[in-house]
Amino acid sequence: MMPQTIVIMLFVLSIAFTTTPTSAQQPNQSNANVPDVMIVVVSGVLPFDGISYTYNSAVEKSVAEADLRTILEETKWQAGDIEISTSGTPQMTSVEFTVNGAVDWSKGALYIEPFILAFKRYDLIQINYGLPGTFPFRSLRDYNDKYVDIKWSSGNTAHSYTIRIKDHNFERLNLPLTVEPPGESTDEESTSAQARGGGRTIWLGLIIALIAGVIVFVIVSRKTQR
Repeated sequence: MMPQTIVIMLFVLSIAFTTTPTSAQQPNQSNANVPDVMIVVVSGVLPFDGISYTYNSAVEKSVAEADLRTILEETKWQAGDIEISTSGTPQMTSVEFTVNGAVDWSKGALYIEPFILAFKRYDLIQINYGLPGTFPFRSLRDYNDKYVDIKWSSGNTAHSYTIRIKDHNFERLNLPLTVEPPGESTDEESTSAQARGGGRTIWLGLIIALIAGVIVFVIVSRKTQR
């Protein structure tokens, strides 16, 4: 079972990185900025990669399993160590599993669309990648069309995507897995992505690293107990 600590950290992170406080913000506006689903992918720590996703509510096990099937069908991953649990107050459902190749290190690619397709019925999704080491990032940055608005942020060894679904009526988005770096402007774009959140990008890396550490500990502990 995923520790409640992870669930708490996930949604603290979600509020911190999807909400930009302003004096004109309405009291209930922050609720719209809490993701319906938070995904964390940890790669580069162990021979296998760890993935978890947490709903901002309790869902039926069959629903969580169906979403997992969609992810696996889209990526062709083979999942192991699958754990589905519901806990906390208020209750939230979490799914945790391991795969090989959750991140394509050789291409610098992060998988975005498979998660969007699994959770496209929701309005707000957040995907957080924890990637210890030097990752040759060549993946999607900001993206916007009639269906989705995707914002990318990076901090230290972490990359975060906040996806707002504007129109749920799509079969797939055909998002590119890799994007050719824009030459000399690459560093500027990266700096701009970090500056967009100000000092929050530092916390992004630290919080995702902390969550990643807990997830790795849980997965390793479960494997040694078997």
